[in-house]
Amino acid sequence: MPEKSAGEPGRAGEGEGGDAMMNNKVGAYFTYWAEKYNTDYDICVRKAAALGFDAIGVRGTGIVEFSDGKKDATRRLAEDLGLKMNFVAALADHDIASEDADSRRRGVEYVKRILDAVAYMKGDLLAGSFYSRWHGALPAGVTDKTPWLERSARGMREICRAAADHGIRVSLEILNRYETCLLNTAAEGVDYVGRVGADNLGLLLDTFHMNIEEDTLPGAIGTAGRLLSHFHLGEANRDVPGPGGHIDWDAVFKALGRVGYGGIVEFEPFVVMGTEIGGNVRLWRDLSGGMDLDEKIRRSLAFVRERMAAA
Repeated sequence: MPEKSAGEPGRAGEGEGGDAMMNNKVGAYFTYWAEKYNTDYDICVRKAAALGFDAIGVRGTGIVEFSDGKKDATRRLAEDLGLKMNFVAALADHDIASEDADSRRRGVEYVKRILDAVAYMKGDLLAGSFYSRWHGALPAGVTDKTPWLERSARGMREICRAAADHGIRVSLEILNRYETCLLNTAAEGVDYVGRVGADNLGLLLDTFHMNIEEDTLPGAIGTAGRLLSHFHLGEANRDVPGPGGHIDWDAVFKALGRVGYGGIVEFEPFVVMGTEIGGNVRLWRDLSGGMDLDEKIRRSLAFVRERMAAA
């Protein structure tokens, strides 16, 4: 299945309605190897290429602070190694859904800065949960999210217009209840995309978050359908995908084939405790099993490619 062009943002492909062989690019998010969020992504780029990945995900909120020279060097490295680069962002200090107008304005402007950096690096996708503040919660006693969704959608329209000016697709990650209060299911994501009404807006589903919130993973993938524009892989405990976990990977990949998903399938596991990143995702035990990290993810990559081919 060929990868879709940037001219068809947020759309899956021609395979909708029947099973289709998956031939997607497989990527890795940099956090598997990094201890800190603001890090030298070049190390992770080299690791991903050496292990046979097709793509590398990096932090948009990291590259926005890079000099142009550093952006150029990292982009050229990925290109030279044959890796497609995509970008993920979240808002920790701003909130485009906030009741505070200044926080909303600063959030929108910050995401625009990230989009400028992504465009400079010739990226065509910005994914993440910047529809609200990461780890945001509703006020006590509130049961109607509508005002927060409407404020967020207004800001997202402005973000999507800025992204469209750069030829960039926006892909919003659906998170579990412990990380956001706004979009916890694929159905809520589809409703939100409808509120925004932007052609370059799609959804990012993540098997870890879906395992917590959705009735079934294939059902959630079917609900997202043609809006699915990025996809994260991780076991129910955030380990690398494998044959011994809770998640039925055959069912996941068959569902992706049915909706004709043509985007990147990206590993986002977290297995090492005691780091800034491990603490931030609340990882309080070692999941490496004493195995070399590169060997662990190499075996997982072979498993994923095998199951994707079977789908």
